[in-house]
Amino acid sequence: MVLANSTKTVFMMHKTKDVYKPFGDVYQLDRGPNRPPEVSNAKISIQRNVWSFIVEAVLEYCRITFDLFSDSRPISVISVDSEEKILSLWYEEDQSLEAVWKAFSTEGDSTASVDLDYPGMPGLYSCKNVLHMPTPFQTQQPDTSNVGCVLIVGSDMRTKLSNWLPILIEQLQKPPQETGYLPIDSTEWIFIDLDLSTSSDEHFEENELMATENHKMLYQRIPVKNNRSVLRALMRLAERNLGLASTLVQEIPMKEEANADSVSTMYGVELLHESKAHDFLQRLGLAERLYLRQESGKSMFQEPSSGFSKTLGIKWISPRPVDNLLIRYSVGAFRVTMAAVNTRSSVCLSQFVLGGRCVVLAHNLYRGSASPEGPQTSADVFLLLCHGSVMYLHVLATPASLSHPPILPTLPARQMETSESDFRVADFVKNFLLPARLAPASANSAYTITPKVRALQLVERGTRYWPLRRDATLIGGNEMAAPLFEHMTKDFFEAAESSACEAAIDSILATIKVHPVPKETGTSHLLCSQPVAMAVELEFLLSQYADISEDHSQLMATFKKKAEAVVFANKRLSKLIPKAKSLLINGHPIPGSPLSLLSEIKRQLSDQIGKISGSGAVNLLSDNECVEVKRGLFCITVGSMETFVQQLTAASRRPIPTRAEFEGVLAGSNSKGPLRLYTGLTGGGDDN
Repeated sequence: MVLANSTKTVFMMHKTKDVYKPFGDVYQLDRGPNRPPEVSNAKISIQRNVWSFIVEAVLEYCRITFDLFSDSRPISVISVDSEEKILSLWYEEDQSLEAVWKAFSTEGDSTASVDLDYPGMPGLYSCKNVLHMPTPFQTQQPDTSNVGCVLIVGSDMRTKLSNWLPILIEQLQKPPQETGYLPIDSTEWIFIDLDLSTSSDEHFEENELMATENHKMLYQRIPVKNNRSVLRALMRLAERNLGLASTLVQEIPMKEEANADSVSTMYGVELLHESKAHDFLQRLGLAERLYLRQESGKSMFQEPSSGFSKTLGIKWISPRPVDNLLIRYSVGAFRVTMAAVNTRSSVCLSQFVLGGRCVVLAHNLYRGSASPEGPQTSADVFLLLCHGSVMYLHVLATPASLSHPPILPTLPARQMETSESDFRVADFVKNFLLPARLAPASANSAYTITPKVRALQLVERGTRYWPLRRDATLIGGNEMAAPLFEHMTKDFFEAAESSACEAAIDSILATIKVHPVPKETGTSHLLCSQPVAMAVELEFLLSQYADISEDHSQLMATFKKKAEAVVFANKRLSKLIPKAKSLLINGHPIPGSPLSLLSEIKRQLSDQIGKISGSGAVNLLSDNECVEVKRGLFCITVGSMETFVQQLTAASRRPIPTRAEFEGVLAGSNSKGPLRLYTGLTGGGDDN
């Protein structure tokens, strides 16, 4: 049971006497110009202790976690010497590399050590309380499982485990003592025992100590033989616990700073990301052939900085002007961090990508012919670029046979004989592909919903009304209506966006005003004319988004007010729109007329009315009745004045709760008839 999806990680470090021992390389440093004259040696020797390597490894583990997962995988740090000290908790302000570094800085130069023979397991009380403590996410989502991973780093622990494990299992079964804390559902405890002996045994050892239904205990023996031993051990744990993988970008040309005219030197930069980024290549059978492996007797392979068990080698492709088009082939995107952030090659690559450039990464196993869609070949597998100041590795579908960018939506089989030119391909690219951007994980702090849910929300809004065919819309490809399709899917309007939408409505209505009146006489010819059909489509488009915000609703109200003032063929446009919609749904528009082409509007309105009719609310209207449908909630018909007055009279006899603002109106009514406000209403009326 590996808790790769654990929501929290606790580092508990036992500061035994061994961690203060000097270890590793000896650094020779100058004493400085102000040394005493009697000091003949101009050098001073400094050697780090084991504790410094532990701190370095924990900081690197934290950096990778924060870079790739932000605060979605919180980390807590506990130090145990003569006392238990909780250095950081689940608070958002603690989930940064700077905060963890400051926490370690509070340790100072203390040389106190933990007594491993003390009854009980050192640090267990603090660690258990930290696991019970809810994270900010668990506070907002109390039904979330409380799952954690505990990494205990120390030395000389093996002989103590037989006494610790029964106590540990017993404590995990106990409920939390603090109000609002959560029970522990599942944990994984990994005891990382640093072997500081002079033995030549470099064998890494991992054993399962105990496993219950919800908890698992592992033991790892780490021979500390060089400066990278502790770091390498924790990086392997990060690879497993966080589900990470490594990609080495090879053959990056860089010129030395000292000589700008020199020949470029080829460098490599290792990228860390979620292992799922390699899944697509695994399914194609390419990943195993691209993994770099240690080859005995050869010096060509050098262990990457991360120390991960598997590193995929990929090649840098010199930037091309058309590389940005490859985003259309993306089938997945994953956040990226550098394995060695302080190297010049990593810094240069980061600055290059963060500056708005994109990098295509390819393999050299084979080369396919260029696709007619662009210059890409089947060897292009990744695209490295930046979204919101965060680097992402896009997985490209180009290595798969018959790969094609997702330009056209899936069509029914009966429409496959239709020519591609009949579809709004350019509009689809403009309205969907170009605006599509992956939100970084940090967007959680700016929006109340997750990026994935927000992306699905935008797709749903963008497809509320979006005809696929060119001949099924009158304003879809019209530049006058472009601001509406651009801004209507947004949560709210900025002042400039609202003005642009109103200007678009004014432009369309102005076009309707000056459009020639149909020469043919008759109501059907008037209702099927292009000006009326444009008004029907515009009104329907605005109605689909009126429920998003007050701004959208106000835009719909503005259109209705302006349509009331527009006169076409001596008829008010506001009167023609509902009649044209009724003819479109229930009647028979003149074949080939502009109104008859609005097939998508007819389909959606018919579906909405059908749902209402199916529930027994209303029946479909006859051809000579007007209809107005609003988002599937109401079907309003024009009835007789007698029916209206009867309904109003019945409503006036029902008890109405008194409200101060209505007292003056209610005082003028009585239980025998309607309010005097309506007594002057008569039937009939001018269509204008």
